[in-house]
Amino acid sequence: ERRRILVEWNDTSRDYPYHKCIHHLFESRVQRTPDAPSVSSDGHLWSYRDLNVRANQLAHLLRKKGVGPDVVVGLMMDRSPEMVMGILAILKAGGACLPIDPEYPEERILTMLNDSRALLLLTKEKLIGHGFSLHSRLPGAAREVLMLDRMEDVLARQDVANPEGMNRGTDLAYVLY
Repeated sequence: ERRRILVEWNDTSRDYPYHKCIHHLFESRVQRTPDAPSVSSDGHLWSYRDLNVRANQLAHLLRKKGVGPDVVVGLMMDRSPEMVMGILAILKAGGACLPIDPEYPEERILTMLNDSRALLLLTKEKLIGHGFSLHSRLPGAAREVLMLDRMEDVLARQDVANPEGMNRGTDLAYVLY
């Protein structure tokens, strides 16, 4: 009985597909249970299929804007389905996610974006605020701020298929400060 409790019941080791990236595992889940609930907030419920389609559309747009392996993308979001979509989209595009808390002071946000050499910042208009001077203070013409709450039409025109994989397990996935 002691052996069963301490050894057999605790034998939880399982084969894990270390060769797959997290977004590939998510896509496998979408295939198995496309209509199951994945994220919800404020009365809105997204199925795995809904989340995957939205993340794919954003990933295709990110690729068009130059995101690929080891390219850092800032993600300044509140805790919402769009935050999950943003993380998945950045990974599906091959990029690395730089999560940024919208409550951080402007100087910290700018330091993180500049120090990481983030190509883009994904956010929502309501999180930028009127006094936030991000556009004028980011060096380099390639830097761009994408406000997801203003991009419904642009995203709707993007491909909904899973982007062709560019990632390897050794590529940068995220940057934390």
